[in-house]
Amino acid sequence: MKNKIRVFLMQKRKWYQDAGISIASLFVVLVLYRLIGYIFTRINFLSWGTIISVTLFYVVILIGWRVWELRLPRK
Repeated sequence: MKNKIRVFLMQKRKWYQDAGISIASLFVVLVLYRLIGYIFTRINFLSWGTIISVTLFYVVILIGWRVWELRLPRK
């Protein structure tokens, strides 16, 4: 199992595939935080609007970073 994870992580991917994986990971972590927090305390620490807003903010940052990378002169 450990070898399969290593092979998956070391694969050559395009930029948008890496971005999609990181966006999905962030969303899953935030949803798990919300669910686990609710299970143990019966209090919602994050609303769905907050989760979506943080994810969209992360998408904007990733796109801005990619645009900045593309505008840098190639060496």
